[in-house]
Amino acid sequence: MMNIIHNAFSRREFIKQLGLGAAYLGVAANIPFAFADSGLILPFRQNAAPLLLHFNENSLGMSPKALLAAKRAIELYGNRYADESFEAFKSKLAAYHQVKPAQLIFGNGSTEVLQAIATYAANKNAVMIEPNPTFGALRGYCKAENMQVIQVPVGQDFAVNITTMKKQASAQKGPVLVNICNPNNPTGNIVDFKVLFDWINNAPDSHLFLLDEAYFAYAQSNPRYKSGLDLIMQGNDNLVISHTFSKIYGMAGMRMGQWHCEY
Repeated sequence: MMNIIHNAFSRREFIKQLGLGAAYLGVAANIPFAFADSGLILPFRQNAAPLLLHFNENSLGMSPKALLAAKRAIELYGNRYADESFEAFKSKLAAYHQVKPAQLIFGNGSTEVLQAIATYAANKNAVMIEPNPTFGALRGYCKAENMQVIQVPVGQDFAVNITTMKKQASAQKGPVLVNICNPNNPTGNIVDFKVLFDWINNAPDSHLFLLDEAYFAYAQSNPRYKSGLDLIMQGNDNLVISHTFSKIYGMAGMRMGQWHCEY
């Protein structure tokens, strides 16, 4: 457990204060319909209705098995509180991610946990540092809490400028909340896991990292990418990782998500 020294972050205290959280992430993007006439449409999409991607949802929908399970759950348990089934679900998901059930917290959309993180950081008089552009919900909550927000522009190749972000974090005298969406939304770039893990492993206790991995499932084939869950399983206690069921699983309307932390 990390002790609170001056205004340093306490991961265990953070968990107790939050109570619950989530991991739905998305951002509006203007995708011109002219793309449909560019000749790049796959054969099975020819003459099909447009797939609306402006909220980064999975327009292909839920898995038939997931849809069947949801219908069955409503029929059997729609009139009951979900305490027992929720605990079973939590245990199964913890086993899937190879973490303890106590390390998972669920909620109704990522905005809930992002707001809680912002409030927690504000109570510690933290400064928030993030790349620009990136998903903006946390930034909005931090500004609403009168926190200082430092944005570091991405490079010409849209890559997150980790070097400058580290310098900005090191220049702060008090606690720092580092917001990294990896893969980044909306640029799609990834942060090399070696660079990112080295920063997290060597950061002071007063630095808390939020790794938004809403799109991690799409980056698994890239050898430069790894989920921060590797650090969680190694016992790192200075990061929170948000995951979502709304992207690869096509369950945005179900409002299911989770975040992970060492506990």
